[in-house]
Amino acid sequence: RKLVRSITRFANTVKLDAQGRIQITPNLKEYASLKKEVIIIGVVNKIEIWNPSNLSKMEDITPDAFDELEDKVIL
Repeated sequence: RKLVRSITRFANTVKLDAQGRIQITPNLKEYASLKKEVIIIGVVNKIEIWNPSNLSKMEDITPDAFDELEDKVIL
């Protein structure tokens, strides 16, 4: 739970504007390293917006590496 909370603490609830767009705050753009291209992933009832290079790095992580990452992230 601590790992999920630490990752999702920057999540925001947003509303669509009249044209169906969402506004991403500058601090979230910087945090996620969002530039011109992004990948949008549907996750149950939410979406994730990723920088493609950051997402490709996540694909290389094994379950054991996640356990090691959790030990480093959770203080």
